[in-house]
Amino acid sequence: MAKEIVEQICENCVFWDYIINDESYGKCRKDPPRMICSVLDDPDLAPDEALWPITQDDDWCGSWEEANGLYSR
Repeated sequence: MAKEIVEQICENCVFWDYIINDESYGKCRKDPPRMICSVLDDPDLAPDEALWPITQDDDWCGSWEEANGLYSR
């Protein structure tokens, strides 16, 4: 029996996590969150945050690894 070919896109990647209530976007958790620096002068209005990159389910990158059903989404 031939193995099914899995499309190498975010929704099929072990590192990708759907955003709740949105089936088209998710967070890439391949690497630690990245610092997002405020563009405003007042840090109290927009503090710096660490966030995972947001991608669409059909995006792709060179770090893709097949999920193999390891996580339920």
